[in-house]
Amino acid sequence: MEERSQVAVASLVGAVAGGVLGYLYLTPEGRRVREELGPWLDNMSREIERLREVAERARVAAAQGRQSFEELRERRAAETRTASGFPRSAS
Repeated sequence: MEERSQVAVASLVGAVAGGVLGYLYLTPEGRRVREELGPWLDNMSREIERLREVAERARVAAAQGRQSFEELRERRAAETRTASGFPRSAS
């Protein structure tokens, strides 16, 4: 993107953000919107935190499952080597 285009986009975004903030903080209707949005935003924040915790538990469970699978695979490979007459590795 050209520099002029970047400046135009940044100016437009800044103007829109300023307009929204001005509306929310300088008008009675904006105050009402903020008051209504407050509980919703709090709830969304709690939900996002809960999802983050669930994702972390899933990540840990996946890592444990992967580790168990690798241990089982190594054990089966060692049993197969032993049953076929190959010496067991010292790992």
